[in-house]
Parts: sequence; structure tokens; C-alpha cells
Amino acid sequence: MQLVMTLVNRAAESGQTELQVSRVPNNLCSDRGRAIKNFEADCDKTLQGRPRLACEFWHDHLRPLGFGLKGEVLEYSGECPAISASF
Repeated sequence: MQLVMTLVNRAAESGQTELQVSRVPNNLCSDRGRAIKNFEADCDKTLQGRPRLACEFWHDHLRPLGFGLKGEVLEYSGECPAISASF
């Protein structure tokens, strides 16, 4: 939690309103990133492994502090989009 808050404070001090915290391949989603690409409300349920744990950390510790979480497809390389999570 201390590391996350340090990163958030640095971003805020430099005028940023978002902080990219993760970038993962779409194969860590049960639907290969479809729900995230389509901005579906329950897209977090498709996450697996560490991205799932990171989302749970946000839900349990950061969301109550007012932080949002957003996932989006950043790029396509062949048929494998890279997915970003930021808050």
C-alpha cells in the first residue's frame, strides 16, 4: 500500500490524473480481452492471475479511498492486444 501511495503522490505532484499500474497480455483474461475492449461493467471477472489479485487489491483498499480503476486495450500486435490498468 505504501508503494502504491508513493507512486500516486508522485503522479499527482507532477499534475497527472492517471497512473498506469499494469500492462498485461490478453491471454490473462478468460475472454482474451473482449470485455475490457467493450467496456463491460463486469470485465474484472475475466481477469486471471496477478491482474485479478491487483483488481481485488484495488477493490478492497483503493476504491474505498476514492480511486477509480480503468482497463483498456492499448495496442494490437498481431492478434494479441496489450491491456492496461490505471487508476
